[in-house]
Amino acid sequence: MQGQPRPLAKLKIDELAGEFIAARNYRDVNRMAALQAELEHRRSRRARALSAHVSLALASAAKRAA
Repeated sequence: MQGQPRPLAKLKIDELAGEFIAARNYRDVNRMAALQAELEHRRSRRARALSAHVSLALASAAKRAA
């Protein structure tokens, strides 16, 4: 994944959590996928917890689409 742009890299974890809430409210799967890609680079406890929420939301969206 090296060399890939990280448009959300400068955001703090609180801002990423806000992004998740907005993406979930609008059911924006692309936005959640970008958020998940950014969270793969983060290792804090809060980032791992948020990543789990994003993964569940993406799985739920995939289930609805099927």
